[in-house]
Amino acid sequence: MSLDYPQDMQEVKQKFEVMKADDSSITEEDVLRKTVEDAFQSYLTISEEGHYDTGTLKGEEIEITDIFGKKTNSVKPKGDTFEDDFKKSPTEALAYLESQASRVARG
Repeated sequence: MSLDYPQDMQEVKQKFEVMKADDSSITEEDVLRKTVEDAFQSYLTISEEGHYDTGTLKGEEIEITDIFGKKTNSVKPKGDTFEDDFKKSPTEALAYLESQASRVARG
């Protein structure tokens, strides 16, 4: 497993089991949503060569805010949800998040 976020559903399940031991209210869907958010943020930070903007998964889109908290952009999933995209193909979902982070960073 990556140090930052799971790379596939097996790693999501492993992280879920670890986190569930500390918090019985957590769901696998919570872990999957956090995975999407963390992956996007990691790609965005790399693309911007520092943490200037923040991507937060709100509903079915990632909302990007600047250092002043102003919404500057958003990213929608390829399919119905980012979670479904990740379940269908983690590799494609992560590549999409990376490309969208790069697009956002370029302005």
